[in-house]
Amino acid sequence: MNGSRFLAMYRPVVQDLAILHASGQIHGNISPEAVDVRSRIRFCFPLTEEAAKGYDTNQEIFVHLLPPNKKENSSEHDGSIRDIHIRRSPAYIPLEQLIDAKKIDARSDVYSLCAVLYYLITKTEPLEVQERISGAELKKPSEMGIEISSSQEAALLKGLEEMGKNRYANGGELYRALYGVAYGEKKEKGIHREKRNPDSQKTERKKNFLRSGWTVKDDVKEIEKLRSVTFLDHIPQTKEEKWDVSQEEDGSVMAWLDETDGEYDLYIGSDSVIVAGKNCSWMFQNCSNLKSITFDENFDTSEVMDMSYMFFGCSALEELDVRSFDTSHVTSMNYMFANCSRLSRLKVSGFDTSRVTRMSGMFSGCSRLTKLNVSNFDTSQVTDMSFMFYNCSNLSRLDIEGFDTSRVKKMRSMFYGCNAVLNVSGFDTSKVTDVSPMFSNCAINGAIPGSNRHSLRNAFYSEDYRRKYDIRKR
Repeated sequence: MNGSRFLAMYRPVVQDLAILHASGQIHGNISPEAVDVRSRIRFCFPLTEEAAKGYDTNQEIFVHLLPPNKKENSSEHDGSIRDIHIRRSPAYIPLEQLIDAKKIDARSDVYSLCAVLYYLITKTEPLEVQERISGAELKKPSEMGIEISSSQEAALLKGLEEMGKNRYANGGELYRALYGVAYGEKKEKGIHREKRNPDSQKTERKKNFLRSGWTVKDDVKEIEKLRSVTFLDHIPQTKEEKWDVSQEEDGSVMAWLDETDGEYDLYIGSDSVIVAGKNCSWMFQNCSNLKSITFDENFDTSEVMDMSYMFFGCSALEELDVRSFDTSHVTSMNYMFANCSRLSRLKVSGFDTSRVTRMSGMFSGCSRLTKLNVSNFDTSQVTDMSFMFYNCSNLSRLDIEGFDTSRVKKMRSMFYGCNAVLNVSGFDTSKVTDVSPMFSNCAINGAIPGSNRHSLRNAFYSEDYRRKYDIRKR
């Protein structure tokens, strides 16, 4: 079963809770019966243009969260739909509500809704909270054969934490964790978005520092069986085998492993934003079975200076989105993504490379990439571009026309084996001393720059290429 597809289908329900909490209300009675599902909606009257925007007539299923079923200023239920609280299973009731039904807040609703989502995805009610406190362990959906992303599974399990303080504060936070955007930020087809309540905006989060120079290899002996790494904004109290990876060695950033069918998922958590140290080199080196890395908004790279070899040898990774990385202080990106041989989608368009001096081998061996957007790279400080796109054999086009190469000294094998169409007519090669064999097996569009043309005679293996581009021997 595809759990991610189910979560997508029930997205409006999570949004309804977010809107409810943003208005200052608490539901208090969430159960599967509180989720209204209709196969189709038909109207017997014409809708106004504005009203029609809230509906997608191509949708097969419409879902929403039924409103709280209480009389105004009363703790009694009116029974007009159903007495949800009295009849609902303890599986959907958080600990604090079992102890005292009056002591509930938005976090209580988050627990109940996550319990409902868990049930809808797995077709199994989650263990009652009393059983879990007594030592019983809640099974992950992935352990039950459900297809679900590691980040969505982590969000669901955080919402099901026994202690309220470890859950998301409200439906808005849960929505962001499950779907990657704030519920009011975007209007998507078929979903009517309300404007965000200004009072629900997040305050700036506290920061805790990851140990500078920390790598997965330092702590994980089962590295060849590691399949995912996820950065979280909480530390579960129920996990016993955790270890400290914080800079201050104060337990503010902790790591732990979960095993499923002989494979491992690594989690790094903190109650605040996790700030990477100045050195992130080799962080995920040779995690050859790693299939996903989830950073979300829980990994702050604003102080990092060295990202060289950061993802080197992650040969099972198929996609990676690092647009959120703050790279404004980074000086080295040598071999950052080298030998990520299965990587077909890599998003680096948000990189600030204005201080980077070394890009040697940055994308070397990324042989499955067909597209790569580096058009915004500021290369004005770079001195070494050797092997930068070495054997990127599936790239069809590479926009490097804006590259400033005025300081570059090394371009050895920069485009070796790269089949992309290249326009290097704007390259300043006046300081280049090492180029062989820079353009082997490349399709070049535009003239070779003339400022240091004769120094490029070793850039090609073929004498025919040398004659074509007027690269003569001295």
